[in-house]
Amino acid sequence: MAKLLPVPGKLQDDCFYYSVTPQDCQDVRLLILDTYDISMMWPTTSARHRLAKYLLHKHHHPRSSNLLSPSKLEGLNKRFVAFNGALSSKQLKWVEDNLREAEREGQQVFIFSHNPLHPDGTAPQCLLWNYDVLLQLLARFRSTVSFCFSGHAHAGGFSRDDAGIPHRVVEATVECPPGHVASAVVNIFSDRVEIEGAGGMRSGVYRTRGGGDGDSSMASWIAPHGHGLRGPTTVGGKAEQIQ
Repeated sequence: MAKLLPVPGKLQDDCFYYSVTPQDCQDVRLLILDTYDISMMWPTTSARHRLAKYLLHKHHHPRSSNLLSPSKLEGLNKRFVAFNGALSSKQLKWVEDNLREAEREGQQVFIFSHNPLHPDGTAPQCLLWNYDVLLQLLARFRSTVSFCFSGHAHAGGFSRDDAGIPHRVVEATVECPPGHVASAVVNIFSDRVEIEGAGGMRSGVYRTRGGGDGDSSMASWIAPHGHGLRGPTTVGGKAEQIQ
């Protein structure tokens, strides 16, 4: 994938993680993570595949043959399934270096990942394997990290971590009825992110800096489109203002 698709930033090794600063918005830095850096998707002869297999067998029953199923796992350990992955130590160091550089240059950082990074906004079987390590790193740069976007959990979700960083899991078109999509325009401001959703995509307004305890109500937000695993999806919709 990394070799086939052109990306605006510099790819690291054979992995699909990179950093972008838009030419017309120098005070913003986008970090696109590769949450399958360590995963079963690599060739069976690779060190990345072997490490992923070790991590999975460490949490599954020794005689378990189905590493795709979380049914025998408990709580947050349900994330250790073969359709998830982890960031390598090298990628974590790359994230830290980018955050430190962005902090020095006064940039806002927006994180993009396939797997969700915070357990309160998604089902545990969708989480990044080492989400806890990454969250600890992001918390050290709270004044720099403004927002985290992810996918993978098709019905979507929202949460705010202990450092106050907002995490939005965007809805997937695969959950929409035939003929409908899930799409959005994201508007970034110095103090908030506004998502103008259409179809199966929820709209919302989220404060980024200086959120504090007043944002706790965001954890129980309501989808303006009535979208979920069940129920109708309509095109359009009014953005939900979250205080």
